[in-house]
Amino acid sequence: MIGISNSTRDNSTQLLTKYPKPIQKVLVIGLGAAGILALRNLKKINKNNQISIKCFELTSRLGGIWNLDTLEKGNDYSDISGSNFVTPMYPSLTTNMPGKLMTINDLPELESDEVYPEHRFILRYLNKIVKGDNLDQFVSYNTKVNEVEYLIDEKCWLVKSLNLKTNETMEEKFDCVVDCSSFNNLDHIPNWEGLQKFKEKYPDRLIHSRYYRGAEEFEGKTIIVVGKGPSAMNIVQELSYTNCDLIQSSNPIPIYKRGDIFLPYAPNNPSNLPTFVAPIKSFEIDSNTSETVNDCIVLEDGTKLSIPDILISATGYEFKFITLPETSQNPLQPSTGSIIADKHTLKNLVLRTIYQHNPSYMTIGAITISSLIPLWDYQAHYVASTISMVNYFHSTCDSAPLLELVDEDWILNAKGSKDELITSRAIIFERFSFPTELSVRINRSHAALPLRYKAEFPLAMVDPPSNEWIQQAVTYSLGLPPYNRD
Repeated sequence: MIGISNSTRDNSTQLLTKYPKPIQKVLVIGLGAAGILALRNLKKINKNNQISIKCFELTSRLGGIWNLDTLEKGNDYSDISGSNFVTPMYPSLTTNMPGKLMTINDLPELESDEVYPEHRFILRYLNKIVKGDNLDQFVSYNTKVNEVEYLIDEKCWLVKSLNLKTNETMEEKFDCVVDCSSFNNLDHIPNWEGLQKFKEKYPDRLIHSRYYRGAEEFEGKTIIVVGKGPSAMNIVQELSYTNCDLIQSSNPIPIYKRGDIFLPYAPNNPSNLPTFVAPIKSFEIDSNTSETVNDCIVLEDGTKLSIPDILISATGYEFKFITLPETSQNPLQPSTGSIIADKHTLKNLVLRTIYQHNPSYMTIGAITISSLIPLWDYQAHYVASTISMVNYFHSTCDSAPLLELVDEDWILNAKGSKDELITSRAIIFERFSFPTELSVRINRSHAALPLRYKAEFPLAMVDPPSNEWIQQAVTYSLGLPPYNRD
């Protein structure tokens, strides 16, 4: 036991209200990129096997959204809220960021020479991490987490799950839950006026971009693509090379300047540019007849369009924590209402990772509109380091290393009631400077940890991203758009 001052005792008392017990059993939910990185870093700090680590993965495979799911006609598929979940990958899809920005510090090789590698290289990269670090030992596949409940008296989490192979229900208690379950993966379709009538009369004409699998099926048809983000741009780019009548509905399409070259937000194929139109305002549908002549789509500028053969809503995703209840009267129990401020904004997450009212619930991935693996890796380092320093604190009563990691004002309740709002479309530069802050906190914590404890309670050390990396990430986030990447 190390000597402690009165101020340290005061800090320790406050910390005990946030971390009332050591963390000896951890559950990671999901084995996508975030879950893989969480396991990798938890293994780093668990050299003495003092922590029991488990991961529950819904599917039979690793990699999450980086897997390619084929779609068969006649089957009903769903986003993460349903039972027949499919990923948004399609065969020709590439990354929206250069491959060199998609790898973590100590494993920089992606095995692709393409600037924008195909998605299969990302999946191969994640497989390499899992095999190289023997992470499969922690994973239970085909296991659906149905509920995560905090038990106040026992100060632990009761996790209720279902084995999808045997249909067996299970309950298990954990000291800490790290949720990596793709909570920004619920299909978002705008609530246009008249949408329900349109869907009822034209049941097969509206799809979310998640279910796009290639341009071939749209040959000879009239297609409206809604949106101007990466998904919309990639789909319009592909469709521009097919024989279809192509319309893109969105806010004004900008032109970006890179050096002295102006880059229009338009496909590379000038022979079949889309017709750019204003955003959709509403649908005018006559539900009393099967005739379609009077049905139309009304745009915000008053223009009316005929009903297309297919309307592709490339309008992004919403936050959804599928393992949490919708509401909770107990602040120690995270819920949809206590974490999701609206469809695209989170709250009550300190450093975008720790649930403010109960820090033994953490998340990885709620930081960006892009699937940038390095950002999640910094969160994973931070999560693992925090768990290690919680255990060090309970072993020694020395609060200094833990306070270097967490926000001292928050942990000591100076601003504990203040929400931290996190939008999915955060300010670009702030989004990429975020890992620098996490790295600095980890290094400060390591410096505060006495030398004789560094082997027993290691931190998951990580260098901050280079200025060059941040600059490139900011540049490519502002777009180069998915078009005109050459």
